[in-house]
Amino acid sequence: MVNLNPVWKKEKMFDEIEEIEKKIETSGLDHKAERKLLDKRKKLIEENDKWLKQRRDSNPDMATYIDARREMNALYRQADKSHRKMLDGVEKAQPQHEKQQKIRDDLREIRRQLDRARELLTQSDKAIEHWERRLEKGFGDLGEGFNDLLSDQRKVAEGGDSSFARKKRKKDSAEKISDTKKEEEE
Repeated sequence: MVNLNPVWKKEKMFDEIEEIEKKIETSGLDHKAERKLLDKRKKLIEENDKWLKQRRDSNPDMATYIDARREMNALYRQADKSHRKMLDGVEKAQPQHEKQQKIRDDLREIRRQLDRARELLTQSDKAIEHWERRLEKGFGDLGEGFNDLLSDQRKVAEGGDSSFARKKRKKDSAEKISDTKKEEEE
């Protein structure tokens, strides 16, 4: 690939310009001599531009490539600038985003608590209905879901064991069976 502006040409031109600049700065020249050096510098730059134009005209594909590369570089710079602005916006918005996220989480928790409170209220209403029915219709067997609440009390009044005594007897008999099995195993 042909480079339209080769490094050696640039270096040569910069060296010549630097030499002219050094003469202007270090020599005690009158304004005519200094003007000649400035004109020489201007002519050197014009020659370089003319040489570049000739090379460009002689190689149109390379010129197209260079133009496309320049446009691409400009677009990259523009994209980078836009990206930096976007990142700045993200940084500025981050505290607000975090605050919004916390509010969302708090709202979600509040809704959960509200749903739980509604559920408890519904359960409380059902419990109140149950006990109001019991108070109105009694504590005996009222049908499905309303078993006789006083059956154990009546058993005790008739001379039977309480539910506590029955459970204790079951536990004691289970322990005796367990002890007997252990003794037989030994």
